[in-house]
Amino acid sequence: VVTADELPDCNTTLLGQIFFVSGEGAFQVCSTTGWAVVDLTGPEGPAGADGIDGANGTDGADGIDGSPSPDTMLTSVSSQPASMVCTGGGRVISQGLDNGDGGGIATNGQLESGEVDYSTTYCTTRGTEMVVDINQNGHGVPSELMVFNNELYFVADDGNHGRELWKYDGTSATMLTDISPDDGSYGYITEITEFNNELYFHAYNSTYGNELWNYNGTNASMVADINPGVDSSHPGELTVFNNELYFGASDGDNGYELWKYDGNNVSMVVDIRTGADSSAPEYLTVFNNELYFEADDGIHGDELWKFDGTNASLVADIRPGSDNSHPSHLTVLDGELYFGATDGTHGKELWKYDGTSVSMLADINPGAEHSHPHSFTAFDNEIYFGANDGDHGYELWTFDGHTASMLTDLNPVTGSYPGNLIVFENTLYFTATDSGLLPYPELWKFDGSSYTMLTHPLADGTETSPQYLTVFNNQVFFKGTGYNETELWSSSGFELSHTDVTYA
Repeated sequence: VVTADELPDCNTTLLGQIFFVSGEGAFQVCSTTGWAVVDLTGPEGPAGADGIDGANGTDGADGIDGSPSPDTMLTSVSSQPASMVCTGGGRVISQGLDNGDGGGIATNGQLESGEVDYSTTYCTTRGTEMVVDINQNGHGVPSELMVFNNELYFVADDGNHGRELWKYDGTSATMLTDISPDDGSYGYITEITEFNNELYFHAYNSTYGNELWNYNGTNASMVADINPGVDSSHPGELTVFNNELYFGASDGDNGYELWKYDGNNVSMVVDIRTGADSSAPEYLTVFNNELYFEADDGIHGDELWKFDGTNASLVADIRPGSDNSHPSHLTVLDGELYFGATDGTHGKELWKYDGTSVSMLADINPGAEHSHPHSFTAFDNEIYFGANDGDHGYELWTFDGHTASMLTDLNPVTGSYPGNLIVFENTLYFTATDSGLLPYPELWKFDGSSYTMLTHPLADGTETSPQYLTVFNNQVFFKGTGYNETELWSSSGFELSHTDVTYA
């Protein structure tokens, strides 16, 4: 037969018979299982010896040059749009056929804008971003940031409840309580302070005015109605001292004086300026197991005072007589109390109290003019702060224990106004304005030798304007503004890469 298809049925009559299939050059036998190819090949023989190599062939002829084609894929590399603010660098890689699409010229070897099929944009920016959008129809304006029990607490407005207490657990934000449910524009929670493993703060509602409140992890409640009724006591400067919570307040009869809460009851500690007038204690700070603050007894003006747990006393009349020295921004650093003050001869300058006496450390703005030192922070074994020497505007300064010096003139035009100084991972973070930007602050860092701006104005011209810098989850969190929304932001201080692919 010619093909296997022409073989007859394999039955008992043909069993054992062999047919030759000429089209396949093979024999098939009828077996009990049907037709089967007969293997006539014997076992393999031993391998033969290798033959000698053949001679090299001659080179082939050169091919002809190619010609332009509309099917040729072209690639171009260009800079990213300036609006992306790729602070760590960036580029745009575009590809498309040389086919003349979009008004381009076909087969000219150049990728023109109309011929681009897709573009890949690589943008490296600092690791700064908005964390949560609390008020999706406006500004959440978070403030009073502080870390408690490994969570970030703050005050914000979701657009419905007014300014209330919130927390962020690293994933999502939650409103904890609505202290003023009958007035969506109030709440006015400020000065959140940890005491006895609970949070204390002053807050407003329309029934009690502005009074002392606490949050125990479940509920918020008023601690005491110090100024009874709708009138406010305005408790402020909340500070823990000797396992009690101290603050300034007014009961309506004795003016604004020093008070405390022992965990059960509130009481006025001392009436420094007797009667209805106020001594107005401010900048409460614990130093050498005593409580220091600014106050006015009506005789010496605003001066430096202390409370030892029993009695209050004047530490120093820095500006003699009834004039005010205004000691402010009290900060304990390296076992000494630093502050700004004026003695009447010099303006408001850098001072310290070593536990025995007060002394002016530097006359940064010489003569009677003020340098207004503030935001004192210890970093790299020196004291860092903002000040104005009268020539450079407000800039970042340092005091090494002997001499005060300006670190750099970040904004030679108006001054950079450094503020919000904190230290995180051996780096000083702060806010300041750059000479090339609009007069709003951005987030900066200083590693001891160089400065880096971590936030930049966005494409719509919005400045980040960070405030309330707080370290949480190994990042710096702050109130920031982006695309006309003021919300909760964070910065890792490092660069992040971002890639976008756009198709034509």
